[in-house]
Amino acid sequence: MESDSHTSERKRVEAYYDRFVAEWDSDLFDPRSKERMEIARPLMRPGGTLLVVGVGGGFEPMQFRQWGYDVTVLDVSPLGIERAREMGLPGIQADLEADPVPGRYDQIACFEVLEHLRDPRVALEKLRDALAPDGLLFVGLPNEFHAVRRLQVLVGRPDFARYDWPHLRFFNARECRRMFADAGLELCAERPVQLAPPRMGWLRGLGRGLCRLWPAMFSFSTIFSLRPMGQ
Repeated sequence: MESDSHTSERKRVEAYYDRFVAEWDSDLFDPRSKERMEIARPLMRPGGTLLVVGVGGGFEPMQFRQWGYDVTVLDVSPLGIERAREMGLPGIQADLEADPVPGRYDQIACFEVLEHLRDPRVALEKLRDALAPDGLLFVGLPNEFHAVRRLQVLVGRPDFARYDWPHLRFFNARECRRMFADAGLELCAERPVQLAPPRMGWLRGLGRGLCRLWPAMFSFSTIFSLRPMGQ
């Protein structure tokens, strides 16, 4: 019975995350993915093995492959792994909160994933242990307390009030740093992503300046470069 219960829970989790893959809106999400990757790229080493956590619509792993990385995709969603394999990418189906991460990788990219998990620290520890010696982990996390969100709360209409809001954890930069330390990771660098979306045109210049001046208020998310402590 315990095995049947475990299998049932596993299928429930897989079906839950299949939904995000099925509903992926490339027009909305891919420009942000490109922006995050362009910010992370100068912090990354060229080439080598790269584990991409979360397939999304496939833009990130495909772009990394075009940049010369030997890419493997990890996702809990069977639909996500199917999508990765259709694009010719090796895929590993694994639940970061329950399964070990097989293999060792020169670098790991985990953008906009941890906020969807019940225990992101455990997931970070598993990713840390999957790094090759001198490996680097890149994490992207949303700033849940930017200016627009604060205004939404002020008028009583925050997006996270929806019953189907996908984020389970809410981060600011300070709490991100505390979580990384608790997971045995040393922060090497952090780069904010501006709040104004790529389609906003002339507002991007203003947004870039405000983000540099006050990232806690005017960043949409942050890219962190990390390595295991003592490395």
